[in-house]
Order: sequence, then C-alpha cells, then structure tokens
Amino acid sequence: MDKVTQQTVARAIDLAEKGEFREAIELLYEVIDRYPDFENGYEMVGEYYLLNSQPEMAIRPLEIVLEMNQENFMAHFLLGCAYGRTLLFDEALEELKIAREMQPDDPEVLRNLGWITCMAGDLKEGRQILLDAMKIAPQNGLIYNDLAASYMFTKARDLEKAKYWLELALKVEPDEPFIRQTYQAFTDMSKELNMIDASLS
Repeated sequence: MDKVTQQTVARAIDLAEKGEFREAIELLYEVIDRYPDFENGYEMVGEYYLLNSQPEMAIRPLEIVLEMNQENFMAHFLLGCAYGRTLLFDEALEELKIAREMQPDDPEVLRNLGWITCMAGDLKEGRQILLDAMKIAPQNGLIYNDLAASYMFTKARDLEKAKYWLELALKVEPDEPFIRQTYQAFTDMSKELNMIDASLS
C-alpha cells in the first residue's frame, strides 16, 4: 500500500473518531477499490456502519472479511452484532459463539451473546451469560442495562427487577446515553402500565 493510500486510511480513521462515519466509509471504499484484498478496510467499514446505526449495511463487508480470513476474531464479533441488530438471531448466535471460543473472557462478546440469547428466547441462559460478563467487567454499565432490558422487552416482564438493574447501571455509568435511554423507556413503560391499571380499577 503506497504512502498516499496509507494517509487516506489514516484520514478515514480520524473522521470516524469525530463521528463522521459516512465520510470515513467513503474514503475506505476508495482504498478498497484499489486494494480489493484490504481485509482491515472491510472490517473498518463494517464497524463504522454499526457505529452509524446501519447494521444491515455492515453485514456484507464483514462477511467479505471472513471469506478472506476465518480467524479474524473482530469480524466474527462485529458480524454477530450486526446480525443481532437486524433480528437475525440464529446467525448472530453462531458468530458470537465463534467469537467466544476465540476469546472466552471478552466481556463485550459475552454481553452481546447474553443479550441476543435473551432475545432469542432463552432467558435463563442469556441472563447467566450476562452475569458471567459482569464478573469480568463489573464497571461496564451496559451489562447491567442489558439485564434490565431482559426484564422489559421480553415476555417475562418484571419491572421491579428491571428497575433494580437499571439503578445499578446508572450507578456504575451515570452519563452513558444508552443507559439513560433505557431508563426513559422504563419510565414510559411504567407510566403506561399504571394508566392501564387505573383505567381497569
């Protein structure tokens, strides 16, 4: 890879760090057009699509990475996340289990695997995986958040337990936007259920 191309990749990374993911992806595709075997380029494109809330767009570039190299841990992990966010739970579980085999103590792998397992319907197993992740990374508030969500967005709804885990999540990471978003959803859900109860009484 020539020096100009390396500078283009560096500029794409800098743009992504500033949250300008679309521009970063455009630059990376310019590089990929010239170097179609640029494995890291496809991986970064997939990651940036995920960070830009476009998981459906992340799938193909990450599949290309794994066609090149089945030993790429990050591609398995990111592809599992992309599948999960597009509700392809079986495919997500397959990729995340491969990632866990490659790095069994990675808390982010366990967190995503636990959450997807819950969403796929196995709440007992999913929550246990989340608890295992928590032992490894007790300061990761998103693990507590995902446990709370497992009591909010599944059939086995229990808002008392959801509140318990959300309060712990906020204690650990009070400024995490995603946790605050989940807490707002919990508040709205609680109000709605209270209104229904009031109308029935």
